[in-house]
Amino acid sequence: MIDGDEPAVVPTLTVYVDEAEWDACAKSAGGNSFTLFAGFAGRLGVRMGRVCADGTVTLMLPISERTEDDTRGNALVFPTVSVDPTHLASNLEEVRLKFKQTFADLPEATSRFLPPHELLAPLPLTSMTPKWVARKAGMGLGSAAFPIGCSNVGKMDPAVNRPDGSEADYFSGRLVEPVISRRTVEGVRDQLFLVSGRGGGRVFISVNAYIAGRTNSQDALREDTVRTLAEFDLTGEIHG
Repeated sequence: MIDGDEPAVVPTLTVYVDEAEWDACAKSAGGNSFTLFAGFAGRLGVRMGRVCADGTVTLMLPISERTEDDTRGNALVFPTVSVDPTHLASNLEEVRLKFKQTFADLPEATSRFLPPHELLAPLPLTSMTPKWVARKAGMGLGSAAFPIGCSNVGKMDPAVNRPDGSEADYFSGRLVEPVISRRTVEGVRDQLFLVSGRGGGRVFISVNAYIAGRTNSQDALREDTVRTLAEFDLTGEIHG
């Protein structure tokens, strides 16, 4: 096997935070559940070295635009927001304002954000694109500098928490990818992707993280997550 073609082992875990504690934290920082999730992602990104040359962090927000009878395979837009992460643990006003502007400008993304439809435009060519070209082009999340993926699925239908008719003790969702090589992950500037939602009285945050040059282990990811929770004065139950 050529060096770099071996499968990348991407550590992943899920943290559960009491819903009331989470909402109280968001309110005290001048934000809401969504902006607190983004703030958490940004501070975790800082801890893991996902900081751009200008000192900002890049938050990429996959948003569904699927409508009724919409059969597209990728009915998503990917607005991207750059924020100063310095005070995210205590003040969410900047990220709240930037998100508000981003969503208002989404149909015709401004120069401050990646044009969402242009980002998706090359996807139909993926199957015909040589691997070395895709790596050079930085397709997908890798097109942004040190992207931090933040996917918020919001409040889940209570039925989702009852797969067999009884209430599940825990529920979460996370990013799932097929076997991916180390070379591929590192070729798109590594991976830090978070998914959040709420149900059963808890907010969950699932984290996938692989950063070249760091110790990519469950223990290291757990330590980074625990320390980031502490920045927000949050307590969480970590699985994984």
